[in-house]
Amino acid sequence: MVKYLGLDVGEARIGIAISDPSGSYALPLMALDRKSIEQDTLAIQSLAKSYQVENTIVVGVPISLKGSITIQTKIILDFCDHLSKALDYQFVTWNESNTTLEAERILRNSGKKPSRNRGTVDATAASIILQDYINHTKNLKA
Repeated sequence: MVKYLGLDVGEARIGIAISDPSGSYALPLMALDRKSIEQDTLAIQSLAKSYQVENTIVVGVPISLKGSITIQTKIILDFCDHLSKALDYQFVTWNESNTTLEAERILRNSGKKPSRNRGTVDATAASIILQDYINHTKNLKA
């Protein structure tokens, strides 16, 4: 049973990551090509069920450097609101600032070209978001 699912929601794709069963670490899973809000919701629901996500889906939300909400922030919060109404999971929003840049750096360091692997970048960014959330919750429990 997987404890968490992580999402990096973009305009073209949704990067997806999963945690290990203990909820200790995040792994990039895949990227979904965006279709419609209904199809995206069904795809996320299907993945959550097939990977036996217990109850929490972490959604990355971009926050500006000044800490304000941007147009993209509002779009993702609206998407998250739609998901929370359609799916029976707890949704947690998490700051995703600079995760794409970090994902690209990780891929370059592993010998991959981020420009040729956009889906891999998105899934890696989702795993960074999810790992940050996991680390935060562990620190709260310690």
